[in-house]
Amino acid sequence: MPTKAEIEAKKLAESASQETAIAEKKEELITLSESQLDSLIEKKIKAKELENSQNKPTPTPETKKFTNASVEKLSDDLPELRNWEVKDRMYVLVEPSKSVSHGIRNKHKKQSPLQYYNPDTNTTHSLRYATNQNSFFMDKQVGDVLTEHILMKGGKLHVPKEQVMLQKFLAIHPDNNKIWKEFDPRAESQKELDVEDEIFAASAQVRALSYQEQEAIARVALKHFKVTWDSATVKKELYDWVKTNPKKAIELANDNSILIKGMIKTAIHRGLIEYKNKKFVGVDGKTILEVGYNEDEYDAIVAYTKEPDGEAFLDYIKNAVS
Repeated sequence: MPTKAEIEAKKLAESASQETAIAEKKEELITLSESQLDSLIEKKIKAKELENSQNKPTPTPETKKFTNASVEKLSDDLPELRNWEVKDRMYVLVEPSKSVSHGIRNKHKKQSPLQYYNPDTNTTHSLRYATNQNSFFMDKQVGDVLTEHILMKGGKLHVPKEQVMLQKFLAIHPDNNKIWKEFDPRAESQKELDVEDEIFAASAQVRALSYQEQEAIARVALKHFKVTWDSATVKKELYDWVKTNPKKAIELANDNSILIKGMIKTAIHRGLIEYKNKKFVGVDGKTILEVGYNEDEYDAIVAYTKEPDGEAFLDYIKNAVS
């Protein structure tokens, strides 16, 4: 077993060995001058900047914004295209169609003229829609012309605001508002309200009439009228008819001669007179009145009753149907 003195001697030896190793490592360190240190720092900074630039995300290109001022430069200066409102637009057929698709004419042809009259310059131009031209007029288009079909699917065509040239071409197109039109939700809503108001007014007027006047309107207007109807049926059928024919209902409700027209129709139902081939004929086969080609038969017979010969005819009808 080592003595205390031997243990202390071993510790001193190990400590001396560690100090020697540290001293040797210090001698291995390279000493840098001040200029060398600055150069090293500059290289570190440049390397860091390069790393940051490589990791920086690529900026997203700015989306082009369409304004009234910018789109005006895209097409011809025409009255209909000034103060153009930038928005998405929908076009629909004027008359419903069972066809799956409908092609809109895109250029002038001899057998299918497509022209625009400019009221400002008193000139007429042949039209052609080309995607690589800034004019719709064939006489102003230059170089190669790239045309494009314009197709409505299911009776509709949606044109976003970015396709301002197509929207403007459709605005001056001769078929606009004839074969197809731009769909305006506000105008359609107002149209529906106007129809509802008209139906309400017509119903109110008809309901305010006497039963004799209501029956007279029913006899004149309802092709399916039956003389066997009771008063309740007459009113029900008449009120239902008013909902789909408000304009005609208002016209008849304000017709001062409606009772006379009702009596004429009653006389026809009872076989007292006959109306055929634009003529009113009596039971004796003699012609009472010949109606003009574009004349309403009931307006014509009422006018006849105001003549000397017609007064006797009216008295006869009144006595016969009373």
